[in-house]
Order: sequence, then C-alpha cells, then structure tokens
Amino acid sequence: MNLMSRHYADNHVRSRRRGSLMVEMVVCTILLSVVGLILAPAIQSVNRQRKAQKFEILTAIELENLVERLRVQNQDDSFLPSEMSLEDWYHRRFPTATLSVESSTAETGWTSVRLQITQPQNGGHVEQTRSLMCWMSTENAAGERTAGEVSP
Repeated sequence: MNLMSRHYADNHVRSRRRGSLMVEMVVCTILLSVVGLILAPAIQSVNRQRKAQKFEILTAIELENLVERLRVQNQDDSFLPSEMSLEDWYHRRFPTATLSVESSTAETGWTSVRLQITQPQNGGHVEQTRSLMCWMSTENAAGERTAGEVSP
C-alpha cells in the first residue's frame, strides 16, 4: 500500500466514525424526546392531583375553623351566619374560592348551618366543592344559647 492510499483509507475510516457518532446522537435525541413526551402528561397529572389534595386538606381545616368561629359567635345574639367570610390566609392561597352559608331553624329549636367552599374550574382543574354541616341548639334549659353537635 502506498502512502497516498493509506492516507485516504485513514481519512475514510475517521469520517465514517464521525458520521456514526452523529447518527448515534440523533437517535439518542429522538429517544429522549419520545420519553419526555410520554412523561410530561404523567407529571402534569401528578401535579394536578397534588394541588387538588392540598385544596381538600386546607379546605377541611378552614371549614373546621369556621365552625369553631360560629360556635364562639353563636353566643352573640346579633351574629348572623351569613356574615361569615373566609380567613385571610385561605383567601390568599385560593383567591377564587367562595364561601356560601345556608342556615335554617327547625321547630325543635335546632339551627342547621351548612358551610360550603367552592373552588371554580381553572387551568385544567375541575371544580372542587367541600361542605360541612353543623347543628346548634338555640337555647338550653336555662335559656342560654349553646353550640350543638358538628357533623362532617
């Protein structure tokens, strides 16, 4: 083999290797892109579930706080359950959430109060609603106002 053909053979082998490396990189990029496309919706779904679960937990805490506030303020004759509002910490975390309060008094002297917090649909999340019902006795045997049982 003469010097010229040997030089040509070495360059040919090197260029083949370089081409092979480029093909490997393209295949690797394609595979990583496919894996990313498959995992992206799964990761988004996990994030949506995590946010929904956080809403459920924090809403349960806020509803329990509202019931406690209702028990304390029930001793005030001028207090109306419809005047209740969400706490500032809760409203900062969920600014679109709304509180609805429905109360009705039965002939037996018990007042039922239904507290409901609704987070409207936004950004691909479904509307979430959580409610809590409590019953309060309007008067006890001594004529004093007392708080009653709470039922989730």
